[in-house]
Amino acid sequence: MMSSIRYRFALCAALCCTVGIVTGCGGKKVTEVPVNQSSAVEEVRKGLEGVMETGAIDSSIEDVRNNIGRLRQEDEAKGAELMKDIDELSAMKDSAKIKARAKEMLEKL
Repeated sequence: MMSSIRYRFALCAALCCTVGIVTGCGGKKVTEVPVNQSSAVEEVRKGLEGVMETGAIDSSIEDVRNNIGRLRQEDEAKGAELMKDIDELSAMKDSAKIKARAKEMLEKL
């Protein structure tokens, strides 16, 4: 009699484990969250505003350059002009000139 109870318990435990494995843990739906992509103009503006505030050229200038490349795909003329400006800006050393050039570039946006 005792072995019959153990057999039933073992069978029930095995059945529960099998059902749990087959059905999974939650069955929750996965919802995708859209990623907000800001426009190239917004990104160029943010980068140039940072340069204008600090008056310094650092590694963030490459992000500005990349975003100007994105902008160039949307507006070739504006992108080409800004790319020329960013090349000149990158070579500048004087803080006041850097700020002035960044401001000029912002006005072109």
